[in-house]
Amino acid sequence: NKELETIVHVASHDLRSPLVTIQGYGEELAETCQALQSTLNGMGVDGAVKKELLSALEEKIPEFLHHIRSGASRIDSLLRGLLRVSRLGKATVSVDRLDMNAMMAEIAESLNDQIHETGADLRVENLPPCRGDTTPITQVFSNLVDNALKYRDPSRPPVIDISAREEEGSSVYCVKDNGIGVRPDLSERIFHRLKKSDVQGEGLGLTIVRQIVARHNGKIWGESDPGEGNAFYVILPGGDKSKHDTNED
Repeated sequence: NKELETIVHVASHDLRSPLVTIQGYGEELAETCQALQSTLNGMGVDGAVKKELLSALEEKIPEFLHHIRSGASRIDSLLRGLLRVSRLGKATVSVDRLDMNAMMAEIAESLNDQIHETGADLRVENLPPCRGDTTPITQVFSNLVDNALKYRDPSRPPVIDISAREEEGSSVYCVKDNGIGVRPDLSERIFHRLKKSDVQGEGLGLTIVRQIVARHNGKIWGESDPGEGNAFYVILPGGDKSKHDTNED
């Protein structure tokens, strides 16, 4: 319940921003249309008026509509993210032994364009296997790598190191980057919204990641310093059957 309350609170707060955008630019659009109507109802149309009309029709109205659509798209994205979170608890977990090296190779291939575009250096060590559901676990690590690419430090090329170790029947994975990082006191909040910025996405990716890991009776946490980057640690049941059973209820 505490987790859901936090999600709802953050999502509600984030929804306010695009709503304000819609309201504000909607008013601007209405005022522009009224001005256009008043002009059209006038007795004559000289060169200056014609120029004003063209400016409204070709520049102002399209610009306002662009902001309105962007705000509406943002709301839609947030709502879709909330729906994904709500559905996680209902999904059945199908447990298999996962080859994490093969999975990382597939993730790197799927993000190849972004890696090439940003000039990122993706370094993957030999990773031990774990037990889990292929699709959601792929989503976990895809999200972590994708965030490392999105929230990179513009002053240096992105470097992403993925390593792991086996520990007491579990596999402990680490996804470390040299991105923008966050203040230590905000490290917990990055699971609800990493950073308010112009980066696309509903801001719930890490919340979904944590829910997936929890469904596998695992654990995830982040360590970060501003300007130094982030390190995310994911603990999942080891590749061999053990006392760690995933939650399939």
